Amino acid sequence: MADRLLQANDAPRLGPRGARRFTQALLASAVAVPALSALYGFRGQGGAGAAGGAVAGLVAWAIAVWPFITLRAWLTAPRQPPLWRHERLYWSVTATIGAAILVAGVILIGVFDPVEAHSLDGWVHGLILGAIAAWLFVVLAARLHAWLMWLRGPQPALRSDAPSRLQDALSPILTELEAVRQDAGRHIRRRAAGLAPAGALLGLTGWAVYAVHDADFNLLLLPVAVVAGGLTGHLIAASRLAAEYGRLYKARVLPALAGLLGDLTFQRPPPPDLARLRRFHVFRHFDTARADDAIVGVRRGLKISIVQLVLKRTLRLKPVFHGLLIELELHNRLTGVTALSADAGALGNLRDALATPHLERVGLESAEFEREYEVYATDQVMARALVTPDFMERLLALGRRPGLGRPLALAQDNLLVLALPVLDKEGHPENLFQPPNYEAPAAADEVLGRLYRDIEAVLGAADAVIALDSATGAQGLAAKASTTPFRRHRNR
Repeated sequence: MADRLLQANDAPRLGPRGARRFTQALLASAVAVPALSALYGFRGQGGAGAAGGAVAGLVAWAIAVWPFITLRAWLTAPRQPPLWRHERLYWSVTATIGAAILVAGVILIGVFDPVEAHSLDGWVHGLILGAIAAWLFVVLAARLHAWLMWLRGPQPALRSDAPSRLQDALSPILTELEAVRQDAGRHIRRRAAGLAPAGALLGLTGWAVYAVHDADFNLLLLPVAVVAGGLTGHLIAASRLAAEYGRLYKARVLPALAGLLGDLTFQRPPPPDLARLRRFHVFRHFDTARADDAIVGVRRGLKISIVQLVLKRTLRLKPVFHGLLIELELHNRLTGVTALSADAGALGNLRDALATPHLERVGLESAEFEREYEVYATDQVMARALVTPDFMERLLALGRRPGLGRPLALAQDNLLVLALPVLDKEGHPENLFQPPNYEAPAAADEVLGRLYRDIEAVLGAADAVIALDSATGAQGLAAKASTTPFRRHRNR
């Protein structure tokens, strides 16, 4: 008996048959709403009105269907006890007010519209505006309910009976961070409980002043002002503490993850010194530089530094560069400077050549490489020893990797510096090593896995740069050997 009662309490509000009917009703509405809208448009404006009505109906259905999808998920989920004592009363009142708004819209516009009073158009317009107003009210009431439930406090992290390898390796750190997260969540909720209503009241006051001053009592603007004010107060309450938790998470978790992948350390980088890259026109025209994160250490026997770098220019929305600056100590010391900058067209290349008279342009045999890059150097022999066919092929292949852009390079002394753009799936600049939101458990395995994969991806790019070093070994020694007799003869 107790088992049957427990199953009844846990049973979803909609069974499989009810869920199918709910889904069928949603799909039917996807046809019915645009069709009715098209018929109404055809009645008023013929074929053009029918086309416009069908499009408007389809857009309206697409916007309105999301709350119903959420409602379906709630109806088909196992029953849970109410989150608060008066939850059922809250939703009953919400439904009643929503229905009253719908009826009021139909009556007020259908009966008292000075242009279309008592006409079919008046009743239809009343139904449409009443439905929109009722839908907005119910959506806002649902968001308010979600916010009130959020105020109850951060949910404790679920303990896993079988922790992953990363969770097990970082267990002490994650336990400490979870305690910090819980404390930060409590402070944020306490602040939001006061600042969000204050922001909503400020938005309401601003709407009232505007309405009285301009005699424009726009009721659709009212919820926008209230929601915008409340959201601003919520963001103010959360921003500082959430940012502090994010910085602490990165400072504790990322070094530990980097240590799992070798003799590496994750740290905050010093302010970037980009004088060399600016002087040799590897980067063109940037005003500000920001270095967010750095991985330093030894990789495959070479000292390496990897910095996440963002370069921006005033009055330009798109960054000049957003990606990784990889600095590698080569096995062999190079003479002079070799710079590989992006091809900037005839005028841009001429400007760079005039701006760097101490560098000479290096002509190469690869037409494909010449289309992508301009190579300048102080030592033609060493530049050709570095930029070999193998080097060019590897560099072009690196730029074709998913998630990476065209790399730029600078070789000086025993350093090879590579600037490697990082892109998302849409080809836009992507930030790596993003900490989780303070709402996510500190030990969330998907977050740890994402950060671990970010570091692996960065090291994969570093390995490709290290492979470029193999192209500087024998060629560099051969270049030195070939130039030595000439220099000895000249000294005589």
